Amino acid sequence: MRIVVDSSIICADFQLASSSFRVFFDGIPQTGHSIYIPKLVIDEVRNKYAEELQSCQSGIQGQLGKVHRVTGQTLSSPLTDDKAQQMVEEYDQMLEACLRQVGATILEYPTVSHEIIVQRELCRKKPFSRKGGYRDYLIWENILTIAENENEPVAFITKDRDFADDEFRLHPDLVADIKQRGLEPDCVILFESLERFVNEHIKPTMEVLEDVRIQLSAGTYPHLQLETAIVEQLPDFIGGIEFEPYEIGFPPEFESPTISLVLDVSEIEVRDVRRLSSGEFLVWIDAVAECEFDFGVYKADWYVMAEEARPSVWNHDTNAKYVTASATKLVDIALYLTFDPDSGEVTSMELTYISEAFES
Repeated sequence: MRIVVDSSIICADFQLASSSFRVFFDGIPQTGHSIYIPKLVIDEVRNKYAEELQSCQSGIQGQLGKVHRVTGQTLSSPLTDDKAQQMVEEYDQMLEACLRQVGATILEYPTVSHEIIVQRELCRKKPFSRKGGYRDYLIWENILTIAENENEPVAFITKDRDFADDEFRLHPDLVADIKQRGLEPDCVILFESLERFVNEHIKPTMEVLEDVRIQLSAGTYPHLQLETAIVEQLPDFIGGIEFEPYEIGFPPEFESPTISLVLDVSEIEVRDVRRLSSGEFLVWIDAVAECEFDFGVYKADWYVMAEEARPSVWNHDTNAKYVTASATKLVDIALYLTFDPDSGEVTSMELTYISEAFES
């Protein structure tokens, strides 16, 4: 299978270090699949990385300005323009080295006439929408070229809904493109997450470790206690990942909640354990976790909230419009983790599902 990875997947994990990426890269040589990355995707990722750093710089400068107002002291930001530029260059090198190591093929920008692109955009034919779609269409042309030249299915992994119908299958406009080129409609398969591709095409090829699953479930596996690992390490591995308030059971006024602490973990169910070719073990876990979440609340919303509905605010002056608050919630979670079986060192942890838990 030929696999095309979109920028939406890489930008969700810039360091390519999540459990799904570790299993994905580990399994590619064993399965015979091939990775293709459009050069356009690499350019999008680099640009997004630089934008994220710029946003971090602005946030740091804002906090340092507050320190100056409170204390009268002027402190220097550790993330200077020169440091940010250095980090962008280092990221470029890391990304290039990683893709080279896994044997990824870089797809050059496709050659397609401006007239074809404009006509498609005017008709709002997918992947075009009212928001645009120029770059998405170029990626789609890359995918069609692979489908024409290779006698294998193409898996396209993307979070971008402009390629999909309501059920996240390939949009009928794109299926029509495939048929127009004389190809089978199912020669391109859409995957909405790297996790789904790994579950369907990598995990089944990995060795099942039922004895390890039983030991981890019983808490008798040497070097690793899952409850301790999740409590102590989950916030570090997923730090900064924002959830939708409705996923946690929060009102919409609690904007962009993130996990700051895991206070307790219970009802751990180890669903599966597999061995990677690297020797690491992959563990799939369901559990109930008591977590503390940080989030922003618009000041105008905060002032009109009933007293009993107000969360605990620890920064009343995050900026001119928001306060920063915290609240504790019991949530159902599913996660992957990988670890070294000899030392018990957890090498990655990835939250794949979260929702409000209801006590029985």
